[in-house]
Order: sequence, then structure tokens, then C-alpha cells
Amino acid sequence: MFCRAFSLAMAFCFGPVPMACAQNTLTDADPARAGVTVVLPDDFPPYVSVDSAGEPEGERIDMWALWSRTTGIPVTIIQRPWPDVLATVARKEADVADAIGITPERLIGLDFGPSHGHADVAIFTAKDLPAVNDIASARGQTVGVLENSQCLDRLQSADVETRSFGSSHDLIYAAVIGELPVFCFQTAPAAYLLAQAGIEDTYRASAPIFTTTLHWTVRKGEKILFDRISDGFRLIAPSQTAAIAARWSGQAAPVLGSFRSGAVLRLLAILVVFLAFALSLAAVLRSRLAKALHARSQIEEKLRQRIREQSCLYEVFLATDNMQRATEEILRDVAEALHKGWPGAESPLVRAELMGHIHDEIGSRDASAALTTPIMMEGKERGRITLLLASGSSDDGSGRMLLGLAASRIAGRTLGATALVMLKKSEERFRRTFQHSAQATAIIQEGRFVNANRAALDLLGYRGDETFLGLTPGEISPRFQPDGEVSAQKAPRMTDDLMRGGASRFEWEHLKRNGESVLVEVLLTAVAEDGRTDIFVLWNDITVKRQAEAALAAYQQTLEAQVAKRTQELTNLYDELQAIFATAKAGIALVRDGCIVTCNPSLASLLLWPHNELIGRTTRAFFYNDAASEDSRIAAYKAMDNGEVYEATTELVRLDGSKVWVRIRATAVEPQNPAKGTVWVLEDISNEYAARCQLAEARDLAVQAARLKSEFLAHMSHELRSPINAVLGFTELLSGTDLAEHQRNFVQKVQASGRHLLLILNDVLDLSKVEAGKLRIEHCQFALPSVLRNAVDTVSKGVADKNIELLVEMDPAVPRTLIGDPLRISQILMNYLSNALKFTPAGTIRLAITPEPAIAGDQPDTCRLRFSVADSGVGMTQEQVARMFQSFSQAEDSTARLYGGTGLGLSISRQLATLMGGEVGVSSVEGNGSTFWAVLPLRSVASVPAEPEPDRRLAGRRILLIDDHPGALGQTAAALGESGANVICAASGSEALAAVAQADADLPDAVVVDLKMPGMNGIAAIRNLREKLGEAMPPAILMTKQGGQETVQLTLAEGIEDLVIKPVDFDALVDKLSVMLKTGAARLSGRHLDTRVSIRRARPGSGPKQSLGKRALVVDDNPINRDLTAAMLGKHGLSVETAENGADGLERLLDQHFDVVFMDNQMPVMGGLEATRRIRALPTEKGQIPIIGLTGRATAEDHQEGIDAGMNDYLVKPVTPEALHEVLARWLLLGVPDPTE
Repeated sequence: MFCRAFSLAMAFCFGPVPMACAQNTLTDADPARAGVTVVLPDDFPPYVSVDSAGEPEGERIDMWALWSRTTGIPVTIIQRPWPDVLATVARKEADVADAIGITPERLIGLDFGPSHGHADVAIFTAKDLPAVNDIASARGQTVGVLENSQCLDRLQSADVETRSFGSSHDLIYAAVIGELPVFCFQTAPAAYLLAQAGIEDTYRASAPIFTTTLHWTVRKGEKILFDRISDGFRLIAPSQTAAIAARWSGQAAPVLGSFRSGAVLRLLAILVVFLAFALSLAAVLRSRLAKALHARSQIEEKLRQRIREQSCLYEVFLATDNMQRATEEILRDVAEALHKGWPGAESPLVRAELMGHIHDEIGSRDASAALTTPIMMEGKERGRITLLLASGSSDDGSGRMLLGLAASRIAGRTLGATALVMLKKSEERFRRTFQHSAQATAIIQEGRFVNANRAALDLLGYRGDETFLGLTPGEISPRFQPDGEVSAQKAPRMTDDLMRGGASRFEWEHLKRNGESVLVEVLLTAVAEDGRTDIFVLWNDITVKRQAEAALAAYQQTLEAQVAKRTQELTNLYDELQAIFATAKAGIALVRDGCIVTCNPSLASLLLWPHNELIGRTTRAFFYNDAASEDSRIAAYKAMDNGEVYEATTELVRLDGSKVWVRIRATAVEPQNPAKGTVWVLEDISNEYAARCQLAEARDLAVQAARLKSEFLAHMSHELRSPINAVLGFTELLSGTDLAEHQRNFVQKVQASGRHLLLILNDVLDLSKVEAGKLRIEHCQFALPSVLRNAVDTVSKGVADKNIELLVEMDPAVPRTLIGDPLRISQILMNYLSNALKFTPAGTIRLAITPEPAIAGDQPDTCRLRFSVADSGVGMTQEQVARMFQSFSQAEDSTARLYGGTGLGLSISRQLATLMGGEVGVSSVEGNGSTFWAVLPLRSVASVPAEPEPDRRLAGRRILLIDDHPGALGQTAAALGESGANVICAASGSEALAAVAQADADLPDAVVVDLKMPGMNGIAAIRNLREKLGEAMPPAILMTKQGGQETVQLTLAEGIEDLVIKPVDFDALVDKLSVMLKTGAARLSGRHLDTRVSIRRARPGSGPKQSLGKRALVVDDNPINRDLTAAMLGKHGLSVETAENGADGLERLLDQHFDVVFMDNQMPVMGGLEATRRIRALPTEKGQIPIIGLTGRATAEDHQEGIDAGMNDYLVKPVTPEALHEVLARWLLLGVPDPTE
């Protein structure tokens, strides 16, 4: 009645409030009467959790209760572990799932309502490990996650290894027992669960790795249900939602406004009714209350006792709930629980023992009256609990039962914790073994792959199991297997075999993800569990094995074919060798232990033995004696022991006693063991031996002939040079006297013939030196312009006589200072120039020097130069060109008669170039001249060239240049222009006069004119210019191809300031012009005249005055040479004494005073070398007198012999005035001016 009145009162005040208790689910057919079943996670605070009574509570529980009151539709709340929440909806065991995040996969089968909250997700890391701050830094760790969670999806997509748990309790438990140092979870539930487990300080959380919104959701397509739920939540006031949220977030709910006046009146009416009703009942209840109070006190006492026992058991349960704590701590908490829940008034002392751990409050007290209960696990006592009451009172039975329950709880929890730890370890061990095993393994359930380890995925080419799981074996198999059977037909047969036997092994071809085939050995094992059969698949890749087997089979077939082929080849080879062995011209024998095992017929023919008698005969029978045989055997086996083939030439004895020379070659059948047999090959070389003896005799004769030839040439050199010396020397003296013009012409022709004969003699001697290998190439530093000038000087007179223009062109890139043999370079150029002059009746000869590119093998300082001499002469045919550079060879036989010469010069040039590492060549066109060239490798002088300053010696000067030859005119003009001059060019005297006439007041500062020009020569041109210009005539320089005294006298007679010899030394020409223009055009001076070609050269202080009083001794067995040398010395002002041999000269030296001695090398009685040694042996000052050697031999050996004997210097006959002067200047100091003059 009370309830009815209370209900009426509430209905009066607030209207009806439905109390939904139905368990029906909402359907589209009857949504008004059906109920709604909502499934939530079992632990997701603050949205949902469980209170101490095991009932659900939380923000979403309150919201659904409010929704039920608002809509009048009953709501049933069920809780499931998180991985099973959505599965419950899918199985239609619930209508709605709440607190669900949205993912693309979930949107496929679910419809989501509006968001009602959010959850931050972070990674939690044990504090004793480095922090994991994001997904990237989680790689390398195993991260715990809930199954079917967003954490799992995100971490696996980032290739992070994960460990899945079926519930949050399992995950937190793994963290509690220390098996999960890293896990991913929502921050709020994690903080709650960690605090509940007492390990909130053990882990630290990262910043949120993502945030998910929370929604309620229904199965896709259930629109009526979705709309009903949405409408219900829209009816709830925001203030009500905020109040519920504030309650569970720890915030105060907003205070409602004041009641209206009508509501207050209704409330007062209710209170009045309630008061009247209460007063009427008070009297009735008071009597009943007194009776009930007594019974209640008794029941309450028993109830308190039971509550204390239940509280004690509850405390024991709590103490043993977490068995991961220290055992001593658990035992202490159990003791505290027994203290609180003991049925008597007195608290007992407790001693708790468990597996070696103890909590002891009894100590040394007498425990004979104590209650003791063992802790039994698996039939064995693992500990005990002992209680001692201080008063020694006994127990009424309830205490012992409480003690037994506590012991049983401890034993059960210990066994469970131990088993759980072992199970977890076993599962983890299996999981790791499965995942990390090198054995490819997979699991098939209901015909599809549900799990596969890394090795299996790698084998089939899958990057992750998300694309592999769910496939059927047929989807990764080709249509046909290697044996031709269809895969879809063969697979069921394999499955039937598996089901009958429980295991099956066979070979199968699978398809990788990229379409490639892989052949595997498959081991299937069927395991029945929970009404289903799982198939464990083991794969072994045998692709390489089968390929190797196929290759091996093919190789074996090939090998067998090759063996058969090789056997046939060896058979054929044996037949061929037998044929060769039988028909070989050389004797061949197989020898073992010093006896012939077998031999061919040729050996029998060679030794004149019957073939059958040679078999088994010792080799000693073929030698002169035992010693010769033993020496040959020892030498042969020594060579074969070293792995060599023994070779020797020896003389053997035939059966008839005759001797034969043979060449023996022997080798071992097995080089490591010559005792197993040796093969001997004997070749008859009697004819060869005889020829060799004859060759040795011929070689001895050739050596003797070469020696005689050298001696003959040396002797002929001496004998020929002596008369040539006399001819050239006396004609030189004769030309210095007063002669008629025709007499002087005769003398010059005699001189030219003598020089030509000397040139031929030098060519023959050089050729002999080259052939004998006695010509040495020098390597010294020289100035290239000096070498060119020396070569040009040799043909200057011939060039002048023929009026040929000789041009020298040197590339600016050519170094001026080089290292090489200047004498041999000059000799090659003189031969080329002489040859060009000989075959060029008129025109131009051009000497050019250009650089050549380096070739392989050149050193860094190598400088390759091309020296070429081009002429405009008669030229040659190709047949004539082919004969060039051969000894004693000219273009044709009539050439020598027409032009003269022996043809040795070019041959010597080729050999000289070869000795210097170069090469020579010629190109020619008949009628258009020839070009002879030589490419020589020289060495440049290593120096850092200074930056050349511009040549401004003739800056601003106007030079009138007159030359009829275009090449010479261009060269000279370019050289003057480089010195800053303004050059006016004229090709004739007439053009020069016209140029001066046009110049008016701007006259030239100097005139440079060629002597020989057609029409008006250089002298006539200067006369006409002088006549035209008068006093304004500038200074002039005459260019001439020939110098000498006559040219100098002509220059002086015409009043010309200076002259230069062609080809022009341009640096000297610029110097002359610069000096003349600076000194005001000083007139003719001997200091300026260039008389290089003149025989008598002007030398400072070289007159006879310095040699007056000097005495010379000439020792020579040839009276003509004695008189010539005496005369030439007399021209230098020396007083000369002569002697006819070394003994006579030594005697005269001892008797008289001399300043210098000229000593011939070869003389009768006493030669010059012996005389020199005796002079040097004198103890007086006369032993130090300068001795100049005279010889007709021009070899370096002769020169060195003289120096070794004690001579100071050396002159080769014929002696030139220049060479004689240089020697006198060197040893009598004639070049030093007299200070008194």
C-alpha cells in the first residue's frame, strides 16, 4: 500500500516514468513494444566499468538509462570483452554496440550515430626502457594490442611487430607480470586499469599517436532502429547529458532552476497525505517492532559473524588475486585478513608458510595448541597456515573451516598463477617459434589460410599476412601441376589421403604473388579440436633442388656422351700416335730402369740395330763408356726431377762402330715419379753439327775481317788525311798571298776539291762507325739557333754562287735550348742542305723546324721536332724515292755523273736519326722539288720561362725593305714588324723609288736591301735612292748570300753602313738597326760589319803581336805536314822548331825551351803517345808543357787514347785555321788583350 501511494504521488508530480525490464530486442516489425539490447566493452572507464557488486556502471550506462526513461523503451545492457563486442552485434545477440570508433572496414557493415566522445590512443612503455614516442620509433619492439583494434591495424601497416590480446584484462595482466614492456591503448582506460593493478608508476605514456571519436552503431540497413535511437537521444536535454558527463569526469553538474509555484503546492499536498498515512501506521507497527527487535538481534549477531567470515574470505581473495606480488607480501596480507575476520573476540597470531617463504607472528612461542592447516598442491604439502590464540582458547569449528578455505584459496591461486605463467610462456614460445621459424608454416581452417609465418609469406612473395590470410590453396596454385594433372582435381585426393592417415607428404607447385612458380614439398598434418579440423601446412622449397637434379641428369647425359666421344677420340688418337710413332723420322724410345721398353723403327735405323734386339737393351750400349752414359743419365734425371725437359747434344756409337751426333730430348711419363718411365727422342744432327762447325769458322773469319777493316779504315784515315791536310793547308796559305784573278780561281777550285774529298772520307768513316756500333750519341745542352746557323753556313757559298734563296723557318713553339747531340743534328741538316743545293739549279731552299706530337713511351720532358728541307729542284719519281737513304745509292746512275756525290750522306743521316731514336723520310714530285725530313726526340731544358717582354727596339721606326724573293721579303718584314717597326716592302729597286716618292716628307728611317735582284740590284738601288734623297738618305744595310773580304770591300766602297748574310739572323738585324738609329746613323765601322763567312774572322786581340816570342815544337814524321803546320803557326807569329819522330822531339824538348808541342800520334822510332807519356814523366816544369795531339784518325777512341797518354788537346787533320786559332787561344791565351796596348 505504501508503494502504491508513493507511486501515485510521484505520478502526480512528474508524470509517468517507464521502468523497462523486458529482455526483448527491437525489431522493425514492432518497435514500440520491443526492447533494445546494447553491448559495451567490459572495461572502458569512464564510459563503462563494473562496480564492486559486479554491476555495470559508467557514463554510457547512465545515458542509456536516461534514454530508456525518455523513450519508454526498455534497455538491456550486456558487456563483452572488446574483441567480441562487434561480433555480438554481427551474431544478432545485441541490437546496438556503443563506444565504437569508426574505421573504413566497419563502415562496410555498420551504420554509426553521432559522436558522443573521443578517446586518445598512446603507446605505453616501461620506464626502465627507452621511451617509444611514435609509431616509427616502435619498430624493433613487440607492442601489445587488443584484437580487432585500431592500434593493431595502424601498427601492422607500419611493419611493427604486435602481440594481440583477447581482453583488456589479459593485456594489463601481461603488463603486471612483466611480460609486456610496450603496449598500445586508450589513455583513460589504461590509466584506470594500471592504477587498479597498482603499477601506474611503472609505465609512461607517449603523446597521443591518434584520437578516435566514439559512436553507437547498428547493423547496416536497420533504418527503423537507427531512427528510433537517434530520436531518443535528441529528446534528451543537453543539460541532462552534461550532468551525466560531469558526474563521471569529476565535475559538478549544473544546478537546476527553482521550482514553479504549482509544483510546490503539489509537493505540499503529497507531504500531507504521506504524513497522515504514516501516523495511521505508526500504532500498528510499534507493537510488531518490539517482537521483531529481539529476533533481529540474534539474527544480526549471526549475520555479523558470517559477514566477518565473508569479509575475511573476501580479504583473502583480494590478497591472493594478484599472485605476481612478492610471496611475503601476499602471506602478510592473508595474515591481516585472518586477523580481521576471525570469529572470536581475540585476534590470533599467524604463521603462514608457502614454498620456502614465511610470514611469522608466532616466533618462539609454544604452538602446541595452535590450529594448523596444510597448503596442498597436486598432492604435496607446499606450505601451511598456523594460528595461535593468546588465551589458548579452542575453536568451535568455524575458525578451522575459515583456515581451510584460506589455505585452499592460496593453493588454488598459486597453482593457477603458476599454470597461467607457464601457459603464457608456452604460448609465447610457440608463437615466436611459429613466426620466426625458418620452416615455412601455415594453418588452414575451413579451407582457408588463417595464419602463416614470415618464412611462408617470404616463400610465396607476400609482404604481409593481410593479403594472404583468407586465400584458399587453389587460389595460389596453377591450373595444372608439373605431372599434368589438374590442380583442382588433385587437391581433393591429397585431402582425402590426409584425413585417412592424419598426415600426408607430396610435392606441389604454387604460384607466388608475382605469378612466378615455386615447387615445394608439402607436409600436411590434420589436428581435430572443438569439433573442427585444423590443417597444419609445412612447405619446403625444392625448386632449386629439382632444378639441380634436372641439371645433374642433363649433365650426366652430357658427360656420358662426352666420355663416349672422348673414348673414341682417345682411340683415334692412339691410332694416330701409333702411326706417328712408327713413321716419325726421329728415333723415339720408352726407357724404364735404364732399358728400352719399346721404340720406333727410326731409332733402329739411326743406331743401325735390329728393331727386335733394341727392346730390353740397356742404353749403356750406345755410349763410348760407362762414365759418359752415367753423366747423361744423372743430368737427364736431375732435369726431370725439376719438372723440366732434358735437352742435350752428344755423340753416340752405332752397332757398326761408327759415330753419329744426335740431339736428345727426354721427359718423364709422370714428372712426379720419373722412375715409372721416360720418353727419349733422338734426332740425327750430323749435318747440322757439321754446318755449325763451319759457321763457327766463318764467324771467326768475319770477326777477323771486321778487325782488319777497322784497322784498315783507321790507317787509311790517317794516310788520306795527311795529304788532304797538306792540300788544304797550303792552298789556304797560298790564297793569302798576292795572286792574279785566274790564279785565285785555280786555288779556290783546288780547295773545293780537297774539301769534297774530305767530306767523302768523313762519310765513309762515319758509315764504318755506325756499322761497327762505335758511333756514340751525345746528350748535352745546346742552343738550336747556333746549330741551324752552323748547318746553313756550310752551304752559304754554294747558295750564293747559284743565287738560290735559302729560308729558315722555326715555329715559335719550338724551344731554343735543348738537350741532345748538336753535332749529329747539324750533320743531318748539312747532308739535307747539301743534297738540296746539289739538285736545285735555281729557286728556293726552305729549312723548317716544327714541333711534333708526343707518342707512347715518350718521357714528360721529351720534345719531338721535325726538321725538313724543301727545295724547288728537279724532284724524283716514286721508284727513285724508294732507293733513297741506301748506302752508295742515288736517284739513278747518271746522277753521280751529272751532280756528283757518293750517295752516303742520306744513308748516314738515316742511321744517325735511328741512333737518336728518330726517323727520316722524303716526299717528292718529279719536276716540283723534294722534301727531306727527320723527326728527332730531344729533351727540353726544364726551366720556368719568364714572360717575354714585347720587343720594342724599333718602335715607331719606318724601315724600307727591298727584296725580290716573296718568301724572304715576308719573313724579314714579319721579324721587323714584331720589333715595332713600320715596314715598307718593295719587290724591286723601282718599287722602292716609287714608295719613297709617294712618302714625301715621311721618309724611312733605314733601308734594308738585298744585293742580288733582277734589273736593278741592291747596290744600284742604294745609288738611285742616294741620288734622289741626297742628304736625307737614311742609313742602309745590305743583305747578301755570300760574305768574305770582297763583299766587305764592296760595302765599304759604296758607303753602306752594314751588311748581313742570308738567311738573315733577324735578331742580329734588329740589333744592327737599333744601334745605327740610336747612334745617329754612324757610318761604316768595322765593329758593325758581319763577316761570318769570311775565312779570316776579326777577333779582338788575336793578332800576331801576342804570340811574338812564343816557341812551338812540331813533331811529325811526314815532312809535308811538318812544314804545313810550321807555316800555319808562323802565320800566328810563333817561332817553330820541327822533329821527325817522338825520340827526336823529346831530345829537342830537353835541350831547348818551348811553349807548346804539336805531336803526331803515329810515327816511327817513337810514336806520339809514348813520347807524351815520357814528357809527362819529366820531373821538371817541362813535364807540364801543353801538348796538342795531331792525327788523321777521327775516332773517339783515338781522341781518348791521346788524353789518357797526357795530351791536353786534339786536332784532326786536315787542320783548319779556325781550329788552330782556337787551340792556340786556349793554351797560349792569345785571346786576352795586352793591357799595355
